[in-house]
Amino acid sequence: MQLMGNSRARAVYEANLPDGFLRPQSDQTLEQFIRAKYERRKYVAKEYVAQKPPDFPEGWYELIEAEKQKRVSGGMMIRRRRRRRRRRRREEDV
Repeated sequence: MQLMGNSRARAVYEANLPDGFLRPQSDQTLEQFIRAKYERRKYVAKEYVAQKPPDFPEGWYELIEAEKQKRVSGGMMIRRRRRRRRRRRREEDV
């Protein structure tokens, strides 16, 4: 699913939703819907044939994990910078 993108994945995995279907709002019914959608593939387009994901070069997964760690630790710094900028803008506006 990650390779196809959200809009394409929805088109495939929700192709056979009933007309007028409303997405579940409670946690329990949402979980049941998600399990039906992905585990049982209840609403998948009949003509869809899953493709094998591409093989990544050696060391690629380690590189991806390292980048994820950078984002997690760097994300906090980015949020702080944004907060400071907002505060300064508010102070300048006053």
